[in-house]
Amino acid sequence: MNTINLKAAKQEGSFKDSKAVKYFAALIIGLVIGSSKVADTAMAVLYALFSLYCLFLALKGDLKTLFKFFPYFVYTEIYVRAFPSFLPNIYADYLFLAIFALLLLKQGSTFRLYSISFVFIGLYALIEIIDTVRTNEPDFARIHSVNSINLFLVTLWASSNILKLSTLNTLLNNFKIASIYLAGIVLAAHLFGHVEYNTGSSFAASNGLAPVQLSAYLGLGVVLLFLSIVNTLEKEDIFLNLLFFILLLILMLLTFSRGGLYFFAVIAVLYMLFNRKNLGSYFIFLILLPIGYIVYYYVVSATNGLIVDRYEQAGASGRDLLVEVGIKIFLSDPLAGIGTGNFSKEIVARHLYEVESGAHNEFIRAAAEHGIIGIITYWGFYLFLFFEIMSRRGVFRQYSLYFFALFCLILIHNGLKIVLQPTILILAVVTPAFAVTKKTK
Repeated sequence: MNTINLKAAKQEGSFKDSKAVKYFAALIIGLVIGSSKVADTAMAVLYALFSLYCLFLALKGDLKTLFKFFPYFVYTEIYVRAFPSFLPNIYADYLFLAIFALLLLKQGSTFRLYSISFVFIGLYALIEIIDTVRTNEPDFARIHSVNSINLFLVTLWASSNILKLSTLNTLLNNFKIASIYLAGIVLAAHLFGHVEYNTGSSFAASNGLAPVQLSAYLGLGVVLLFLSIVNTLEKEDIFLNLLFFILLLILMLLTFSRGGLYFFAVIAVLYMLFNRKNLGSYFIFLILLPIGYIVYYYVVSATNGLIVDRYEQAGASGRDLLVEVGIKIFLSDPLAGIGTGNFSKEIVARHLYEVESGAHNEFIRAAAEHGIIGIITYWGFYLFLFFEIMSRRGVFRQYSLYFFALFCLILIHNGLKIVLQPTILILAVVTPAFAVTKKTK
């Protein structure tokens, strides 16, 4: 039977017994923060202290405890970045880099590799750093370079580690709770504020948080809750998971950013393909159909039908045009591209786009800024990792492909530079203990 959590891991802790308490506590904490009961400066201080504690746990090598707290470090980044504070804009990226650098150092100089895909992303990160000598936008170049280094570090760490089931489930469970905590922050705007809708992405409905980024955070939460709903080992918690699945799905739709729904739809289709012979899977989807209608009816009513207009809009909010622009730049500079971070300036200088804009698609940015070398290394990383995942067996391949697909969809949708991205890569690359045990037997 294909399931994400295995029974042995489920029996190791008492998480199940307090799951409802943790879910509702996370929601209430989010509501308190989202209703501005905590000053922005105080939140920045708390976030800095919390992140340093995560760094301390990495220094100790206490992975299981780190994974209890790490998801909240990841999910609070979007809130801290939304308001002015004394923290640098990419503070979370720097801390993420330090955490995984320390975890790698704790492993010592000898460790076994279970994937070699990190070689491609390592070469790409090196190219990003070298190509900063040509940049006209040092801030953008630094952001891109740090993000690429993080992708390399996390892939190298995940490629050289086997995670115990209890540790992996600790990470997954706390990501679900963190997504509910973030949903509470967003929900505060709907309960205590005044939200007006139009046909564009709504900062009011997202409580001042970036709607496109929020679709990635809530999208991961929706996916994890969906996987819990279809998991037969969590059937006693199905109504609790359904309740928060519906809440996150509604809040995600009300931001009017279409990405999150697309992410979930792709993962749901993948699940059906993997489990097409399992009659229980079809029964679960029969349950979800009326829920989907209820969510649709509520969202349409709450927005006076504007959500329908949003999803009927042609195009991809300019992203399709930026893809065309990126291809034109690549064709004009195919060998080495235009240099790290120069995309936004170049598209205006070359009269290809009216305003400065990021590529919103990392595959296109890699081609435009680094030419054929960028394609070989960056695109090669995902292609190689995809074939590695497809060579895996059973539930290991299944859950790896879910998170690999989610990671790539986020890259294509907006090319976000948030620490959630490399974190998802952990789930796609790392080898769980049951895969090694099963192979040995």
